[in-house]
Amino acid sequence: MKRIVFFATITACLVPALPAQAEQSLTLPSSLARAMPDEIAARTRIVDDPLEETVVFSTQRAGLREGPARGAQVDDGHLRAIIARETGQGSWQVWHDIAYARARKDVSHVHYLVDGAIRKVQPVVVEHWLDQCPATDQTGQCTQLTRIVFEIPEADIRKIAEGHEQGSREPWLMRLKDRNGESVTIGFAPGEVAGLLLAYDRWRSGVAATDHPSTQDAPPGG
Repeated sequence: MKRIVFFATITACLVPALPAQAEQSLTLPSSLARAMPDEIAARTRIVDDPLEETVVFSTQRAGLREGPARGAQVDDGHLRAIIARETGQGSWQVWHDIAYARARKDVSHVHYLVDGAIRKVQPVVVEHWLDQCPATDQTGQCTQLTRIVFEIPEADIRKIAEGHEQGSREPWLMRLKDRNGESVTIGFAPGEVAGLLLAYDRWRSGVAATDHPSTQDAPPGG
């Protein structure tokens, strides 16, 4: 499996809100809409290794279905928080693996909504690889996948979590934009954001269970 990895520095700014577009009609699957933050927090993976300087929180294995998307298929979508043990400062990250049939997406920036306003950030990781390639004696094309990771401030995480309404199928919207002017719009469950934040707050207060260090997630691209 061939992988090409690009890393970019992160910048963030606030840009004016855009008019409503058709992509905003994306709705969450009912299973995501029903998910309670408390349930998601209980399934959030916490790797608290005393020999490491950071504590990692991840909703990747919380058993959630991926949210809706337009422009590509979401192969995986989840949240992570990487918190410095001594200072409590952290990196709050959105991870998406998207699959598509056309030329790869060289994502250059991401738009996401908070309180109706658009935040614009650059990804910290853009990674490409091929998967599910046909045998050499068969016709067809490989599936192209791109992993995009971007960071958002904790203040935005808390605002998105505050917007969670139990049973609502309205997603938190984000748009991955590439250098060719194309984009992928993705709907994410605010309940998942609230669940990750709840797991973090419980850990900070000393009430959360953690994983054994030997079960730590493989690094990106592993």
